[in-house]
Amino acid sequence: MKKKNEIVFEIAPHHLLPFFTYLRDHTQTQFKLLMDVTAVDYPSRPQRFEIVYNLLSVQHNARLRIKTCVDELTP
Repeated sequence: MKKKNEIVFEIAPHHLLPFFTYLRDHTQTQFKLLMDVTAVDYPSRPQRFEIVYNLLSVQHNARLRIKTCVDELTP
């Protein structure tokens, strides 16, 4: 998904670790800096917390936003 010239990926929680590992290690991505992590609470949703990760690739001068949704019971 692309919003305002930003690339945004919505990833299932169980895919986060392999996806982040790929983004960090692949020569075409090199997203080695986690700029910030934030969360938004939507109480009316079943998976009420939306976690947002903002990544930076200095090598490619690129930014990336990763989103995932979780409930209050699942770590």
